[in-house]
Amino acid sequence: MFKVSTPKISQILLPAELDIALTQAYGELLWQALENIGYNLPAANEYLQINSDDPKIQQQAWEILAHPQQGYLAHRLNLNISRSLPKTTPRLKAVRNSSVQILLFNTQVKQRLGLEQEQQALQHLFAPYVETVRFVVNYDGRFSKFCDLLQQQAWDLVIFSGHALAATTPCLLFESEHQSYEAVSSAQLQNLFEHSTLQCLVLAACQSAHATASQPSITQALAASVPHVIGMRTNILDRASQIFVEHFCAAAIVHGASIGEAVQQARGAMQHLLTSGEVWRDKYHRPCAVPSTMQWSFPVLYSDDPQTRLLEKLDFITGTVAAPTLFIGRRRELRELHTLLVQQRVIILEGAAGMGKTALLQQLRRDLDSAQQQSFLLESLAQISKLTEIKGKVLCVIEAEHCVDSVDELWAALNQQHNPTFSLIISTRNHKKIKTPSDLLYRLLPPTLEEFISYGETLGLYYSTVQYRLLYQNVGGNFNIFKILKTQTLAADRAGFLTQLAVVRRYLQALQRDL
Repeated sequence: MFKVSTPKISQILLPAELDIALTQAYGELLWQALENIGYNLPAANEYLQINSDDPKIQQQAWEILAHPQQGYLAHRLNLNISRSLPKTTPRLKAVRNSSVQILLFNTQVKQRLGLEQEQQALQHLFAPYVETVRFVVNYDGRFSKFCDLLQQQAWDLVIFSGHALAATTPCLLFESEHQSYEAVSSAQLQNLFEHSTLQCLVLAACQSAHATASQPSITQALAASVPHVIGMRTNILDRASQIFVEHFCAAAIVHGASIGEAVQQARGAMQHLLTSGEVWRDKYHRPCAVPSTMQWSFPVLYSDDPQTRLLEKLDFITGTVAAPTLFIGRRRELRELHTLLVQQRVIILEGAAGMGKTALLQQLRRDLDSAQQQSFLLESLAQISKLTEIKGKVLCVIEAEHCVDSVDELWAALNQQHNPTFSLIISTRNHKKIKTPSDLLYRLLPPTLEEFISYGETLGLYYSTVQYRLLYQNVGGNFNIFKILKTQTLAADRAGFLTQLAVVRRYLQALQRDL
């Protein structure tokens, strides 16, 4: 591995958007700076590490290092480019052979991100290795919860997916109950990670690795506390960020690659952002030009030693938990139900058909499972005896409209178990039909328009925002309409769309008569 310490370089900064020719010219200027201190054209798969505490050096876009004949070295020679801070005390530990603890913590502030797709991709990736990889997803989004999770568990890898600001004081943005978001500075984050045993932190957030001559990036600041930190130098496409995270985890966790190799493989995957037949679309869902071709150069790695591995290559183990279907939104509802379960023993979840009660409860149970808490779907009296086999606290879920036996009979049988450690959620369309005493009635409101649109788009239904708003207003946010919309071709004009809208309304009316 070749380490470069404080090369002299012309202070030319790279704008966020620059055409390819000028970007390569910039990369060649960086190459000249390295040549001036004796750095020669590297061999394939070599490691190059920029070691400096000079902010003018660290703010350069070393990831686009280009040779006049070879072009971008990260492409042509698969050069592993990383950065480090001098005089850093080694904080590396032995490679794990048995298990690894991974936390995905995501926040949804400002514009909406496709966090659900990223989560689903990682759950599918880790599903065959459930005995080796403990993968926890947390939807809470608040900084207070993030602190609790880091203090309660020794994590090996933490992935933060969300937003960052590269302002006068760089910060990450967390969700807040009282304002649009909570901005947490580099200093606060550094204090949080200072006594952590965390080995690798991935900041999948725009501008989390953006530095200026006077202000280090969040990624650089946290590199003083965490052995390996990865951030994004500028604004990155949602799809590009998801692809980076998925391929980094596949390389570093599943295949046992080094941190540097995993980052490089993920950069390579970012060169192909669309699957076969896909096209880029603008905010109006119209086909548009490719938004950027330099996404692969945005991830920035700070590492004590990029040749370090987090885990040996995993052996394939059949998963005991199936990878979930996609779950969109409902972040506030999940937060509130988790809180209420600590405070209340019995909760009735009421909502109209098509509001997503079943999907919400399935996601709640997955959250509990990832946190190693037990849950049990109760549908008949015959299942009651199984509860005696479960040790410790357990959440029982009863879906009133899907039960074999009545809710009241199930409630009576549960009480006869004399088990004070169980809590209960009953989902129903009408709580007045249930005689079970409840500590709390929680009414599930329709999804937001944003959640409604996101769900439709994940099914490949690319209506315009105006059309989605009309659908939403006419059906009250009812998810059941997607069952019929998936069977139809997208309307080509206004008349065709209005015809579809009329069909959808008749479908829902018929469905409600049958319920």
